[in-house]
Amino acid sequence: MTVRAAVERLGLIETGVTVADRLLGRIRGTVKTAGGRGGGALTFGAGSHVIGRRNITFQGAFTCGRRCRIEAVTVHLATPYQPTLVFGHGVALSDDVHIACAQQVVLGTDVLIGSRVLITDHNHGQYHGDAPTRPEEPPNRRALSTAPVIIGDNVWIGDLVTILPGTVIGSGCVIGANSVVRGHVGPGQILAGAPARTLRVFDPQRGQWVAAHD
Repeated sequence: MTVRAAVERLGLIETGVTVADRLLGRIRGTVKTAGGRGGGALTFGAGSHVIGRRNITFQGAFTCGRRCRIEAVTVHLATPYQPTLVFGHGVALSDDVHIACAQQVVLGTDVLIGSRVLITDHNHGQYHGDAPTRPEEPPNRRALSTAPVIIGDNVWIGDLVTILPGTVIGSGCVIGANSVVRGHVGPGQILAGAPARTLRVFDPQRGQWVAAHD
């Protein structure tokens, strides 16, 4: 079996990525796939990285642009982690998206993500509670603090958005460009800002997006 045939057998269609790139680890290892509605191929743009492959599940078709970094963190400072990173069917990422998971990140069906977005379920250090991280400790030597991130179906995330640990975004939400999101967001809302706040909500009885204060 040729290298190309082996790549195709894994179910990967790598747009802009050569077989040599794969062998050099630009996309590292085999990703895990699970049958989802409609199945579908996994498509990666040039220069994208998939790290921690055994802890990543794609439930159907998936597309990402150039220079994306999809990472399941299994070890940090000799501390093991058991991350669960799940992509629902039809998730699409633009260029330069970074998704980092040390505990749990779940993206629902048909999530659309703009360019230069960060989604992470962890911080370097602990900044609350009785034993916070001390400022003189180098950031790369600080233990990870984690909280799950859950993103529902049909969510649209604009360019340059940051989604912080512990965030839950309900289905059908729209996150405006340059927003910073933290906390729980109900379904069918339009948010923007840093920190993000709700601007509009969908009123199913009226069939319209209405101002949040209406």
